[in-house]
Amino acid sequence: GIRSLLLQALHPLALAGVTRHSDYREDPLGRLQRTGAFIAATTYGSVALAERTVAAITTMHTRVRGTVAGREYSATDPRLLEWVHVALVDSMLTAYQQFGHDGAVDPDGYVADMAVVGKAMGVVDPPQSVRALHDVLAGFGPELCGGPAVDEMWDFIMNAPLPVALRPGYAVLARAARDTLPPWALGFAGQAPAPGPIRQTRAMVADAALRGLSWALVQSPAQAAGERRLGTVAPG
Repeated sequence: GIRSLLLQALHPLALAGVTRHSDYREDPLGRLQRTGAFIAATTYGSVALAERTVAAITTMHTRVRGTVAGREYSATDPRLLEWVHVALVDSMLTAYQQFGHDGAVDPDGYVADMAVVGKAMGVVDPPQSVRALHDVLAGFGPELCGGPAVDEMWDFIMNAPLPVALRPGYAVLARAARDTLPPWALGFAGQAPAPGPIRQTRAMVADAALRGLSWALVQSPAQAAGERRLGTVAPG
């Protein structure tokens, strides 16, 4: 989630939609929790729950529109929806490939599954494979940029004003998330990849932190419900 926010901020119209129509500054933890709730509902929820969640977000999107630097933006714009979608899918897949411990995942299958969600959200032709996902990301290159607004958003994401007890753990995850970004994304933000040994150390610390969280926390109720529902489906 942290990685996807950093990536999404590189599109000036998507960034304008967030900075002008979101309460992320006043309630950063709530903003992260709502994103997590969307992912949980569309990943583990029933079809009915996923459809209600998508419908609610789509309704909210109709109110997000305006003009920045002479260009109109709208949260219902299929192109912007596509950018948010591919940034999220690429980030979730990258994070799992580097830090996931719940078994092997079929990358193409994951992208194809997420395409179902993307299409429901209004993405016209979401990518169905990792190769197509990377092609779409590359195609957005001319639309992306850096600048003061991006620097400000990245600084906020990396140093979110969370409760004091959460900040050390969040800092570990945020640095590891940034390290997974490709050099071209870091370049837009005027940053360079950290040296290899530093990235490896950060990844090891983040991996240990995530393993600890996995051990300490109870299973997600949404995940448990989804697994129970799958268990009732007859093979074939």
